[in-house]
Amino acid sequence: MVVLESEIGGAMTIDAVSFVAAPGTGQFSSFNDYQIFMGPTQLESLGTVFEENYSGAREMVYYDPQVTHYNNSDMVTIALEEPYYYPGQGNLIIEILYGDS
Repeated sequence: MVVLESEIGGAMTIDAVSFVAAPGTGQFSSFNDYQIFMGPTQLESLGTVFEENYSGAREMVYYDPQVTHYNNSDMVTIALEEPYYYPGQGNLIIEILYGDS
């Protein structure tokens, strides 16, 4: 996902991310090799070759060999192992990978 500079509002250290895992299913989902990366981009929407979307270094900020989310309409919050410093300029990519993705 791309988060626009105008949505972020300025320089900050990001130490957690929150999202709705799979709204409304009422089931648990497990993910192997769960990774979260962050990095800068000048794009406002993602292209088809994901690695080409980054305009700078892509940093791994979270890894867990096994993650389980309960799928409802509540937010899932993940505390990052490595906080990410956003300098307040440009857009930000938040990339979540798991398993063979």
